[in-house]
Amino acid sequence: MRPRKRNQNRYKNEERKFFLNKFKATHGVSERQFCRDNKLAFSTWQGWRTNEAKILASKRHGRLATLGGQGLRELIPFKNELLAFMRDRRGTERYVRVFHLMRWVKRHHRPWLVDYLSTKKNDAVGYNSFRTLLLRFSYRHRFRHRVPCKSKLSQQVLDDVWLGYAASFWNKYSEYDKSQILNVDETGVFYDMPPGKTLAEIGMSSKVSDGEKHSDRLTAVLTIRADGKRSLYDVSLCLHCTGVKLPLLFILKGQPGGVIERQELDTYPRGHHYAVQTNAWMDERVWSIYLDEVLAPQVEDASVLLVDNLACHVSDSSYDKVAETLFSVVEPLPPNSTSRCQPLDVGVMGPLKAMLKTAWLLEEDDRIGDEVFTAQEKRLAMVKRTISVWEKISTQTIVKSFEKAIPNGKNYRVKAPTASDLQNAYYNGWLHCTFVTGTLLFGADSTIVWGRHKFVGSWNDVDTSSPLRANLLDEMLTLRGHGVVSDSAFPVSRSMLGKIRTPLKDGDLDCASPECRAGLSHMSATLTSVQQAAEWGMGTTEKVYASYYSHYRVTRLTRFATSKNFHDAEF
Repeated sequence: MRPRKRNQNRYKNEERKFFLNKFKATHGVSERQFCRDNKLAFSTWQGWRTNEAKILASKRHGRLATLGGQGLRELIPFKNELLAFMRDRRGTERYVRVFHLMRWVKRHHRPWLVDYLSTKKNDAVGYNSFRTLLLRFSYRHRFRHRVPCKSKLSQQVLDDVWLGYAASFWNKYSEYDKSQILNVDETGVFYDMPPGKTLAEIGMSSKVSDGEKHSDRLTAVLTIRADGKRSLYDVSLCLHCTGVKLPLLFILKGQPGGVIERQELDTYPRGHHYAVQTNAWMDERVWSIYLDEVLAPQVEDASVLLVDNLACHVSDSSYDKVAETLFSVVEPLPPNSTSRCQPLDVGVMGPLKAMLKTAWLLEEDDRIGDEVFTAQEKRLAMVKRTISVWEKISTQTIVKSFEKAIPNGKNYRVKAPTASDLQNAYYNGWLHCTFVTGTLLFGADSTIVWGRHKFVGSWNDVDTSSPLRANLLDEMLTLRGHGVVSDSAFPVSRSMLGKIRTPLKDGDLDCASPECRAGLSHMSATLTSVQQAAEWGMGTTEKVYASYYSHYRVTRLTRFATSKNFHDAEF
């Protein structure tokens, strides 16, 4: 007969502390008897008693089952220094390879390296083991082997250009709805992956009888919009600043007006657009087709079209046609900055290419042996593959790409704090993100007399306004009879009586005596008028907010003109 298997129980930290404290409170009870009374396995109890001091001193949450510190132990004792070295090299845009890590360890931690290699079987094993250790260390800290690309701008300059462009963009187009902001770009699509290398047996020749230099290629013109709303057509065919995908334009290699254009295009999937060009690339003629057939049906109001600096995108004829026929504006990106400033490059092209590779891998292949598909079959396969992948790109991916490429500084998301005293950032049900906000106090002459910027939290809570309230109570800074007009959301206490005046709330007038109601009503209307002038004044500062929250340099923040109604108010 098999022995009965004991049930495994998983205890939480709070349960361990409870039983240990309970045992301390007992007098004269043996540990085994205590375990029987509380239905605890004695072996489990022994482990608790061994680690009693650590369990009772732990600050881990009571609902957790572990004390922390478990998991893989880092074998490299100087990991922080090594990681800093790797990031410094990449920060200056230099190569980082395992060779560089080996050389750094040899130079700065040679005694450790000698001890490590002495534990290995021989020198060859030691070298391979050390190389593997550093390679796994790199992968564990999110470093991957990637094809190096050369840029005309350094990373620091590119960051400055990105932040400056984001501030400038929203300064010009903050009044545009996100559904009116579009981004277009072209990308090459290949039928398969042409071989650059071949697997060959060690010691044998790597020669090949013939080589395939180029795979069949076409160009897909992608357009996204930033808001996430539905387009005029089926949502699966469209993307904007809202996150909606527009129909694709495919550019195929061939002679315009030739066989492909006359006989093939009609057999391709409907709902998208097709053009033929000698090199399967964008030129003035194809760009004009794009504006007429793809963009025009999707634009209902004046829009902004974000483009790179391809000649046909930023030509005079392009500016004129977009302005005259679409009543829109072409907004070119800064030169050599598409990797940071173009939404399609920042957040869409990567997932699209990866999904295209997977789609190619999963495609059914009906060829027999080494049978080769015809050029027409390859073109159709590329078109269908791209459409199927394009439909899988989510709205959330598009919206995030715009937010990352062109951040709007006024509502710039930051990480939500975990400390309870900072949870005012989730004020009034804001449970999804935290916003960086600020408070401005305008003087009657339209001067900003007090402000607090880049403060993480809700709108006008006690923490935000506490310095202002201290200034109002200081008679050296605020003369008697002077105060602040604010809305009813501004925090007011008894100590601020007469210093902060707000319009009446609903029901306040009913609580007042009949003889005071007329005066209170007039005062409330006057305060509302003054407060409205301040709201308009806030509108004039939006451009500076965008610069502030994008960390873009602003030289001085002194005076801002508000509406003349501020002076006309009876205050």
